[in-house]
Amino acid sequence: MFTVTRTLLTVALSASLLVSLAACSAPTTAAPAAEKPSAATATPTPTVAPAGVDALPLLAGLTATAPAGWEPGSCAALNFAGPAGWERVDQPDARILFQNNAEPSLTHTVDGQEEYLVQSVMFSCGLPKTEWDGEWSSGEGTESYRLDVAGATYSAVIVWPVVNYQAEGYGDIPGDFFKAEIQIVTPEQDYFTALFTLPANDNAYNVVAQVASGLSVG
Repeated sequence: MFTVTRTLLTVALSASLLVSLAACSAPTTAAPAAEKPSAATATPTPTVAPAGVDALPLLAGLTATAPAGWEPGSCAALNFAGPAGWERVDQPDARILFQNNAEPSLTHTVDGQEEYLVQSVMFSCGLPKTEWDGEWSSGEGTESYRLDVAGATYSAVIVWPVVNYQAEGYGDIPGDFFKAEIQIVTPEQDYFTALFTLPANDNAYNVVAQVASGLSVG
């Protein structure tokens, strides 16, 4: 993956970063298309007392369906739509990655070599069942919103609007990007996630809302 001319990177987001699921039975990890995730990063310390998902504000920009032209798909009981024009890459363990190779989340040039962090959203459907009861707590520097996903008992998203990325194992890529995770649990305690790596700009919220609008369970 690391070459002398160009480096293609996707972010490895581990469950130790995700403080929202108070009772999830299994970690969630996003990975590059051909790599296993790197070591976990320290968990942010929650700054507010846990509260239920239903108490969160609804994410702005939700619509009845995903935008026209988006690529529909499903895994297990989760129905989703990937952004139009993004490459779909099926991953092991029932993960489906959509990546935008034309517009990276972050770019950096060192000694004439271009390195970039891929813009992506990844749906995970192979996770173990969970006993999550809707309890939710937000870590420092995060934002949390309730979602309205048909067929879900609880659904919400946690957002890190600005994150400084250091590409462990590949050399550093300085700069900020946006990351978020949608979390969904069903009446049968099935657990699904969608992980986002996006440019740090206002449109990132629109992408999260558009993806959330295309989600349903059943």
